[in-house]
Amino acid sequence: MKRIIPIAAILLLFTFQNSIAQNFTEYYFKFEIQSKSEIETITEIISIDNVRGNTVYAYANEAELSKFKQLGYKIEYLQKEVPKSLTMATTVDQMADWDRYPTYEVYRSMMKNFESDYPSICKLDSIGTTVEGRKLYVLKISDNVNTDETEPEFFYSSTIHGDETTGFILMLRLADSLLTSYGTKTGITGLVNNIEIYINPNANPDGTYDDGNHTVSGSTRYNANGVDVNRDFPDPRTGESAPYQPETQAMMDFAEARHFVMAANFHGGEEVMNYPWDTWTSSQNTHADNDWFLRVCTDYVATARTVFPTYMTNLYSSGVTEGGDWYVITGGRQDYMNYWQQCREITIEVSSTKLLATEYLNNYWNYNKESLLQFMKECTYGIHGTVKNADGNPVEAMIYIENHDQVNDSSMVFTDLENGDFHRLIEPGMYNLTVLADGYSSRTINNISFNSNSTVNIDIILEDTSLAVIPNLIRDTLLNEESSVQQVILYNTGIAANNYTASIENSVEHPWIGINKNSGTIGISSNDTILVTLSNDSLVPGNYSSNIIVTEEDGDTYSIPFNLNVPLIQSLSYSPSSITETLLNQESSSNKILLFNSGNTPNNYSVTLENITESENPWITIDKSTGTIEISSEDTLIVTLTNDSLVAGNYSCNVTITGENNNTYTIPVNLNVFEDTSILVLPASINDTLLNEETSVHNIYIHNTGNISANYSIAVENETENSWITINKTSGIIEISSTDTVQITLSNDSLIAGNYSCNLVTIEDDNDTSLISINLYVPVIESTNKLTTDFYFSIFPNPSSGNITIDFIPKENGFIKIQLIDMNGSIIFEKQYQNLLYGTRYLFNENLLNISQGIYIVKVITPGISLSKKVIKN
Repeated sequence: MKRIIPIAAILLLFTFQNSIAQNFTEYYFKFEIQSKSEIETITEIISIDNVRGNTVYAYANEAELSKFKQLGYKIEYLQKEVPKSLTMATTVDQMADWDRYPTYEVYRSMMKNFESDYPSICKLDSIGTTVEGRKLYVLKISDNVNTDETEPEFFYSSTIHGDETTGFILMLRLADSLLTSYGTKTGITGLVNNIEIYINPNANPDGTYDDGNHTVSGSTRYNANGVDVNRDFPDPRTGESAPYQPETQAMMDFAEARHFVMAANFHGGEEVMNYPWDTWTSSQNTHADNDWFLRVCTDYVATARTVFPTYMTNLYSSGVTEGGDWYVITGGRQDYMNYWQQCREITIEVSSTKLLATEYLNNYWNYNKESLLQFMKECTYGIHGTVKNADGNPVEAMIYIENHDQVNDSSMVFTDLENGDFHRLIEPGMYNLTVLADGYSSRTINNISFNSNSTVNIDIILEDTSLAVIPNLIRDTLLNEESSVQQVILYNTGIAANNYTASIENSVEHPWIGINKNSGTIGISSNDTILVTLSNDSLVPGNYSSNIIVTEEDGDTYSIPFNLNVPLIQSLSYSPSSITETLLNQESSSNKILLFNSGNTPNNYSVTLENITESENPWITIDKSTGTIEISSEDTLIVTLTNDSLVAGNYSCNVTITGENNNTYTIPVNLNVFEDTSILVLPASINDTLLNEETSVHNIYIHNTGNISANYSIAVENETENSWITINKTSGIIEISSTDTVQITLSNDSLIAGNYSCNLVTIEDDNDTSLISINLYVPVIESTNKLTTDFYFSIFPNPSSGNITIDFIPKENGFIKIQLIDMNGSIIFEKQYQNLLYGTRYLFNENLLNISQGIYIVKVITPGISLSKKVIKN
């Protein structure tokens, strides 16, 4: 019989599987840049995923996207590629062919099985839990798995971006290969016997299983809090940024508890080997071990290409790049491990597809398996050894390569206090190695040399001193005009009083460091303190280093390195904090924003509007989009607000100023536009002359110059007394910036000769009134049987300051055309009258009030003759 599951149960099951899904939106998009230098600002706002030419691909959560939009880039949103074949293994047995992704439960079972099936060489640890409570698993694989040996510790980790899953499967399969091949394959047996191998297949399981433990289909880059974990670590350039995400803190605690020598973390979306630094370009800071990084990465690619010749050619033909030269990021794990843990970690972008279709998983294992093993073996080469005291006890010491290691790289290494072992991975050559430890005399071993793929082992015994100096290294970071006082404590461990001297190495070259004493005497079992003052008195940003040299009376010397970091500070102050204006129609205002550079380096800034296109904010403009302000100098922005027929209301926009260090400053701008129902009526007057039975039509144009729709009415003043004027409408509605037309008809229906005048009255919503003057002249017509047989034409008064009368008797029946012409031959006005009778006298009154002073020609034209006369306008 069929089994029926109630709908409620299905909904309950669906709800449970998705109860841990993310509660944020992850956006994936691309945009164009003009220069790679722009990335140094952008990378601190959003998570850059890839850069190809001038096209940047990136992720962002809601808050990051909102902040990024203020920079004004044109964003094109993208759909994440999800392959059609994402077969999931629901049992461990289904993972046998490595062509599936495990469910989260299967992943956990596989990790536990590795430990239970190979207990002598495999140990499983959970180094922490995620936001949603999933485990962060790490396998340790070693021949003496429960013992900390003097072997180098190696760490592989993958999928810190939850949707980049190729490395996830590679790490599971690598663990399986190491465990199942141990004792049968010489190469793998050698690795397990000589290296303590740690493998973390998935550093962000919340992202991988975002749609539920049963699938990787909806995997996300970010963790469940909407944070890119690979942008959440302390950064050697920008500093620490606590608090950290649970996954970040767990990884940092784990690295602090271990003594990793070499590592790699796996990503997807590109195919390239990426080595330090990510936070600097190679021109800004080339790592002291750049040659070593370049070689081991190149070897990885070369080995993989023996299987697949075009592997890792998408981005660079060599398949290798320094991270910052590709694109700069901050807060990456690679830089954290190198700088704070002195672990040579690289980033391996293992597949151009992030969420790889399951049918291709075996291909990528075949490309990479030999490279993975070869890469691990690199940690057995170089300079290795132990540092112990005369009693054979391990000593915590710093190992420094003279004329090679760089303070700003933190490229020195330290011994593991458990066994005193150290492992200095470095390119073949000859080196001088110095060992520094508290309470011991420093020791330098000169001319250490070795060849490619070889190891030199050095066991170093340090002699106790009669002085113990604590600490053996001091670091500090100071802003401009800041200072700090550090203590160097000297302990007399000898059997007699100890006289010493103290000095600053090359003190003239290092005015930023000072000491409170240059000598002293320390009694038996007593101590003395030297106060060291570090001062940033307008130092140029960068890293400064010096040594305090303490010399005993027997000649033993102690060198205490001091490192001062002066961070690049690009800070702007601005005034005012906001702008508010009220403008009437067609008004504008200019407002100044004063910018002051309060940082310690020239500040290149950019200025953007909240909505950058004119169509979104046509009422606001700024006079510049970029600028440079020298230290302690200022610059001025002009913000212009314009009310060009704006609709009444409140308008707001933010002016955003972005400095080079990505500090953004937002200045709100508010414009108030009140309701204004203003109309403009044209023309202001109409003048006409009509003979008996003639009519004329004129247009009145009413334009809405306000910022809301305008209702108007129009009427003839004393309409019953002025029947000679009519209008075609008495009211109307005019939209903003629109025009309405009213037709005015003048009629001479047997009017008595003379002048007629009347006003048209327009009234707006707010009762504002406009008057249009209408003037009609009806000429006197004197009729005789025959006044004259000749053409008669005269003008009076002449000269005239206003009206003139044209006295005219036509020679024949027909029309007359009257033209007023200036001295350039241009017609000022022209009128025509029809049906004039022979021998009848006509008087035409013409208005010259609006005509400029000067000499004009009045020309009359009839069917049979035309004649001109001069008229002077005063």
